[in-house]
Amino acid sequence: MDTSLSGYYAWVSRPESKRQQANELILREINNIHKESRQSYGSPRVYHDLKEKGIKCSENKVARLMQINGIAAKRKRRFMVTTDSWHSFPVAENKLKQEFLASRPNEKWVTDITARAAPLYMDQRRMTVGRCRFTWLQCWICILEK
Repeated sequence: MDTSLSGYYAWVSRPESKRQQANELILREINNIHKESRQSYGSPRVYHDLKEKGIKCSENKVARLMQINGIAAKRKRRFMVTTDSWHSFPVAENKLKQEFLASRPNEKWVTDITARAAPLYMDQRRMTVGRCRFTWLQCWICILEK
């Protein structure tokens, strides 16, 4: 850079500008409001809280300071219903009765049908041996390796 040494040291020792001081004050308040809201407030709500506290600034300034400093609202996850408990299909009886311990391979097999958001069903078969559970793919890999 084409800067003299005295110019650099003058810049380093120069006090912060009034704008920078005001921004730091606003940023401290933004952090406090953001923490009090459990990180759920975005820039519009933070701006209104600052306005209620008597701190003058624009909503764009709040948004810019939040973006520059990596402050963002945590979004809530959308609740998704995955189980239809009131279906009219027959329910299979529980033959295993929560006894998952098996003394030898191929003694007990367990299956799980999971409904997804789309009408798509995934069938996973699991084999239980001793205290370990294997998916059918792992079992085939074990058989092929032997």
